[in-house]
Amino acid sequence: MITNNLLEIPQFELNESDLSAQSLIVDYYQRIEQKRIFCIIDLNYTILATNDITMDVFSSYSDVFVGNNFLTDLNRRSLIRLTFTKSNLLNCYLNKRIIQFLSVNKIRKTGYETLLFEYTPLINKNTNNVVAILISAEVPLIPINFHNLKERLKLNSQDEITFEDRLELSEREKEILFLLFHCSSRAEIAEIISKIHGKKLTESAIRKLIQRNLYTKFNVVNDLELRNAIRHTGFHLKIPDSISEEFIFTVDDL
Repeated sequence: MITNNLLEIPQFELNESDLSAQSLIVDYYQRIEQKRIFCIIDLNYTILATNDITMDVFSSYSDVFVGNNFLTDLNRRSLIRLTFTKSNLLNCYLNKRIIQFLSVNKIRKTGYETLLFEYTPLINKNTNNVVAILISAEVPLIPINFHNLKERLKLNSQDEITFEDRLELSEREKEILFLLFHCSSRAEIAEIISKIHGKKLTESAIRKLIQRNLYTKFNVVNDLELRNAIRHTGFHLKIPDSISEEFIFTVDDL
């Protein structure tokens, strides 16, 4: 077994049975799965199979399904996303478990801004070895309660939104304004912002920013009044830049 770092999938040479199983899987998906968003990669991250609908959904930018190598294209995106993806691929491979996560990207093809991704280990039943990983995606059929982001994204930057010019808001304050309207608690806001930036932010810090900064700037005295002000000024529709490029959340954490 050879591994270059902790996030690399350990490299095993597939035997004849594994290669045969891999070939059968690829052949099936290429012939049968024409209406499903999917990508099959081998243990070297090489793309073995995909389809036209998948390429169409991600054609507007260099995302995970463009090119011949999954991680080569992924390297064009953020380091946080790259680390997230590689760690989950490793988890999928080593533990032979399905990994699900929610991804929101407003520059994806219209109608596919919010996708539920799934990493599935493809196992040769004869050897019990993982021979490839299926990466599939679909538009969620159930509401994502703590965001409702799918509908918000449709109303995002394309719409004319009137903001009060007198308000001088930091990027953190804009994040909190958007999330305060859609989240159920300050603890949830702190958790989301912490995940986005990869740096721990406490519920106490969120509370201080809301009460000391935002109450004053919006001339309100409680969260209910602030939420009404957020709706009135349109901040509930404006997804901050830090969230809008891509927002990823493991389903187990939702």
